Amino acid sequence: MACLMLSLLGPFQARFDEQVASGLQADSVRSLLAYLAIETDRDHARRNLAGLLWPELPDHAALSNLRYALSDLRRAVGDTPVSPAKPILRVTRDTIRLDPDAGCRIDVRQFEQLCDEARALGEGEAACEALEKAVALYRGPLLEGFSLRDSAAFEDWLFWTREQYQRKALCALRRLVAMYEIAGRYEAAQAAARRQVQLEPLDEEAHRQLIRTLALGGQRSAALRQVEICRWTLAQELGVELMPETVALAEAIRTGALQARGPFGHMRSPPPSPPAAAAPIFVARDRELVQLDNYLAEALTGLLGRGLHSRGRGQRQDELLMGEFVRRALTVHPDLAAASGSYARPAARRSLFALP
Repeated sequence: MACLMLSLLGPFQARFDEQVASGLQADSVRSLLAYLAIETDRDHARRNLAGLLWPELPDHAALSNLRYALSDLRRAVGDTPVSPAKPILRVTRDTIRLDPDAGCRIDVRQFEQLCDEARALGEGEAACEALEKAVALYRGPLLEGFSLRDSAAFEDWLFWTREQYQRKALCALRRLVAMYEIAGRYEAAQAAARRQVQLEPLDEEAHRQLIRTLALGGQRSAALRQVEICRWTLAQELGVELMPETVALAEAIRTGALQARGPFGHMRSPPPSPPAAAAPIFVARDRELVQLDNYLAEALTGLLGRGLHSRGRGQRQDELLMGEFVRRALTVHPDLAAASGSYARPAARRSLFALP
């Protein structure tokens, strides 16, 4: 049996294996298929679908149009009386539902599954691969270029659903940039950050990620040009100045305080005054600092938040480790707030919470 491959992230595309699906040219048929393919979690009352697609018509006329559109759709996807026992569309007298497991592949479903998989994995190469596959599926805004002008209800649904998927794509890209940066993959980080800026030119955090990865990749002049692009875009479109974080980042690039080495944030601190006593030396704890860096990067994407406690090496050593992490974090992100406290259980005596 041929598999229906439905691509909705970007311009509408429907194929049976490698052949373009026929019979889906009408906007009413495309909109019905797209809605059912995205809202697969429940049965949809025919009356509600008719009201969504033809809200200006009387009920009997809207239901009649729905019957014609459904008939065309069933022929297009191969749901005929002689089709296999498990049709793509589950149709009753009163309801319609699309079964995403019945001989079809839908990009929005794959996209959500990959984002959920990456969130569950948390970090590491497997999570990075899941995010890469997810953003590759995002060819552009949901149903790009499509409109059902006679239905304000459908247009409202499309607007908010389109925004939802764009937010997910931006979050996935932001997290990818953080992962690439930690791994020192600056060209990949730049590409992901640049795509963020293309999708949302007014997202100053996306501009900062691009500025930062350009500088870390040795493209200092390009990074400073991006600062000016960001400044001009925000001034023209929103009438606002750069945020203090962006100004601080630009200054760090100009003065050479940003470098591509170091376990947290790649920000070199000014040389300290000679201490009265020798500063603690962190032996074999770079890996733990990098891990904390990774957790914070994920938290800043908005996809993950967590409380951390350290234990197992002695309270004093853990306090020093957390103190070093906080110092480096606040150097790079001065808007963070860090707090420490104690739990009643001796095994978890010191805790750190970092909040954007």
